[in-house]
Amino acid sequence: MTNGSASDNKTKNNWIVLGKILGPILILLGLLISIYIVLYDKINPLTGLGLVGLVTFTFVLFGTYLITEKWNFGCGEFRKAITISVLAVFFATLAFGDKIVIAENTVIGQVFTNYWAIVSTIVAFYFAARVVDNKTQSDNANTQNNADVPPLTDAVKK
Repeated sequence: MTNGSASDNKTKNNWIVLGKILGPILILLGLLISIYIVLYDKINPLTGLGLVGLVTFTFVLFGTYLITEKWNFGCGEFRKAITISVLAVFFATLAFGDKIVIAENTVIGQVFTNYWAIVSTIVAFYFAARVVDNKTQSDNANTQNNADVPPLTDAVKK
């Protein structure tokens, strides 16, 4: 190992440690900003719900990105961010509940009427996708393990 690659590994490890510290801080900051938006009285409730969703999604996405050591968006960050932001909007809807007045025959009215189905679908998708990912990873590991084992010959089978 050359001195340059040892230095590169140390730098990468420092960034990983920094990411593991900054990631949760970003997530908490996003949730605190969302709580502030809900408690701030001078904002339109529908605008507030949109901001809660956007802020929560963005901060959770980048926070989970920093927490993972692979630093790519293929490790479930979007699933986590979408699920957490939809749940945050659900709870913000409960907090804004008495301030939201919408006609039921509008698109927004239908969304609020059926929001429980939207939340259920997103949460079910999150857990189903995790199961599929875990199954795929275990199948890939089994395939690699089986490739290392030589096939049985007829003499051994008897």
